[in-house]
Amino acid sequence: MRGHGRVAGRSVEDVFGVRGTSLPAPLIVPGAVLELHERVDSAGNVVVPLDEGRAADAVAAFIGDYQLDSVAVVFLWSFANPEHEQVVEKIARTVAPDVFVSLSSRVSPRLGEFERTVASVLNGYIGPEPGLHGDEISFWSPGFQPGGIARAVPPIAHDRAWAWSRLPGRRAIAIPAS
Repeated sequence: MRGHGRVAGRSVEDVFGVRGTSLPAPLIVPGAVLELHERVDSAGNVVVPLDEGRAADAVAAFIGDYQLDSVAVVFLWSFANPEHEQVVEKIARTVAPDVFVSLSSRVSPRLGEFERTVASVLNGYIGPEPGLHGDEISFWSPGFQPGGIARAVPPIAHDRAWAWSRLPGRRAIAIPAS
């Protein structure tokens, strides 16, 4: 049985034994969700085009109101057509150049809105503040290719996070998540 979300990997007894369980802490600031008027269908066709002017105003106000240093952009069918997410990324970088932008179409380009959203939000957490131990180890962010890696790797995947070291002679490492 393939579970999703909170039931993934749990036994049937654990799934239906709800006594004593509680919701996990939210990954985002409560209420910090911005909906933009756009739609791409499951085949990647644009059904409702993104109004860039309205989106720019909304994104600027949203980032300012919540004082964000990181934004995860997750549109339902963006893995089929990432165009709208890329436009919102350009808008966010224009209105708030210091804000880290995590796109679900780059972080986890696959079916599964919940999993893609969580991966994008977690990437937003590790993207803007490099460094686990001072400046020795940093998480990889989009656009950066550490020495020794010939192709880009996803900044975070469902089963591992990629990190690199700023120390000379070090290479990218995978940190298993379990």
